[in-house]
Amino acid sequence: LSVTASFSAATGTISNIEVIELAGVADQTVDADDAFAGVAKFVVSGTHGTADSVATYTINDVSSGVELTVSTVDTLSTDTAYDDVVTVALKTDGTADTGTVNVGSATAAALVGAINVNDLETLNLAVGSKDGSVVESLSATDATSVTMTGDGNVTLTAVDMKDATSTFNASAFTGNITATFSDAQTQTINTGSGADTVKISDAGLSAYDVFDLGDGADTLQILDVAAAVTATV
Repeated sequence: LSVTASFSAATGTISNIEVIELAGVADQTVDADDAFAGVAKFVVSGTHGTADSVATYTINDVSSGVELTVSTVDTLSTDTAYDDVVTVALKTDGTADTGTVNVGSATAAALVGAINVNDLETLNLAVGSKDGSVVESLSATDATSVTMTGDGNVTLTAVDMKDATSTFNASAFTGNITATFSDAQTQTINTGSGADTVKISDAGLSAYDVFDLGDGADTLQILDVAAAVTATV
């Protein structure tokens, strides 16, 4: 079902639909518990907003196990940032919530400002094979485990996981990853066979951090020191 406006319980309810697609050209909010009870798969697609504007897409009251596909292409003109924001919020924020986010596809790269899935402890991130997807902010502040799969070259401008022991495992990823990680207490970051670039602030480093960038011509860059430190590994 393709939805082009906000849809809540007051609007009505729909059943026997497996996938809800947010395909409007303006801000949209849908209620997954009342209006679309039982739906676990959501898609945000198309070209949204106008140049230099912010378009927001919010899916409320989902359950653990939600699957989100983001194939939206944001518009750029004079600025250099993508502005669309996609947010998923669980009805009940538990301690072992899981979910999947698919970014882009085999035929189109996704260009999005922010994907917010802050209620998930375990996140599966699947990137389509079309090169060039960009997520400027991946916010998963409850996540202790992010597993990334796929083969399309991708840029994650800011990855924010739980501010505790956390793992970002992209060891099976075969494309090129460029990813900047926010500060955390203890991190294990693994990448795969591509030519990967991992960036992290010096304030985010500890003696317990582990970086294993796999095969390929990889780069680890430590930011925010007097002069950025770059190591090819």
